[in-house]
Amino acid sequence: MVLNNYSGIERDELLTLLESSSIADLTEYGRVVHAEMEAMLSCARNGIGTVGTTLYSTTFPCHNCAKHIVAVGINRVVYIEPYAKSKAFEFHTDSIAKVEPDDFEYDKVCFEPFVGVGPRKFFDLFSMRHGSSYKMTRKEKETGVKKEWHIEESQLRLQMLPSSYLDLEFEASQIYQDLLEPRNGK
Repeated sequence: MVLNNYSGIERDELLTLLESSSIADLTEYGRVVHAEMEAMLSCARNGIGTVGTTLYSTTFPCHNCAKHIVAVGINRVVYIEPYAKSKAFEFHTDSIAKVEPDDFEYDKVCFEPFVGVGPRKFFDLFSMRHGSSYKMTRKEKETGVKKEWHIEESQLRLQMLPSSYLDLEFEASQIYQDLLEPRNGK
């Protein structure tokens, strides 16, 4: 890397400042490739057309992925989880639209939420052994006889969190801000 004296800052000092900054954490400057981008790149590598197709995504695409989705001709995006930090609607109002399922705006790329049981919850709801829920038993192990189910003895299959992921993220950001603030002259 070639670094000249810039505004009176010496090369070593500039390198130290860059290394201690969080600029390397920005996705635009790293080698990180979002899943949506990788899907589009994979189509290009394999000669698969994307015009008029639907992209299924776990999370609502970020604004950077959204502009590429528009550029490759995808006309519908179905996402499972929201992504409140995405600026896609703010930056691309001319080319994308938030719609309900089957309510399409044909002159824009339609972004619609998935309706149904998402893959992360499927195992929790329906699996006998997998997922984060308790292990289910439907029959007696020794006899193979079906166990009787009684609503009074039942329990929830899904863990109920007291906070949403947005609340938890906000709390984490508050803790981070507190750590960054000087500690009463310490």
